[in-house]
Parts: sequence; structure tokens; C-alpha cells
Amino acid sequence: LQRSTGSNWCGVSEMPNGRFLVVSISPGRVTEVDRRGKIYWRYNWKGASYALALPNGNILIASHGQKMIREVTKARTVVRELKTVSTPWRIHHR
Repeated sequence: LQRSTGSNWCGVSEMPNGRFLVVSISPGRVTEVDRRGKIYWRYNWKGASYALALPNGNILIASHGQKMIREVTKARTVVRELKTVSTPWRIHHR
């Protein structure tokens, strides 16, 4: 699994479909994988530190390096961004 997602994992969250979002802070990559390591989706963003799947199917990503939170679609379109005053490591959705 680590070969397909990179090194320096800093966040792993399980998705409703049973797959996982694995975040590698260096090189700044979010990867959706199954238990066997098959890659289904990938998004590169410098300093990415955590990601989670939203109920609408989009992905919410925190970037420690950019001091931002970003929502992206599976087509990698940025839906919205929020600058933060601190460095977010983890995010939650209510």
C-alpha cells in the first residue's frame, strides 16, 4: 500500500465506500485506495495533511503547508477554499 501512496503518511480516513483517503504530506498528495492498494483517485496539493469524503462525494482537504482548507470534486475542480490563520492538520465534517 505504501508503494502506491508515497511516504510520509500524515492522515488516513475511511470513506463510506470502504476505500481510504491516504495523505502524504511530502510530496503533498491525497490518494484514494482500496485495501489492496489499487489507486482510484489522486490529488496533488502542497502540504496536504488530511482529507475526508463529504456526503456529496467531494473531498475536503486540509493543507498544513498552505494554511488552507479546500473542497474539490472527483474531477479535481476546486469548489471552495478557506484560508486559516493557523496550520490545519485534521478536519471534521458535521
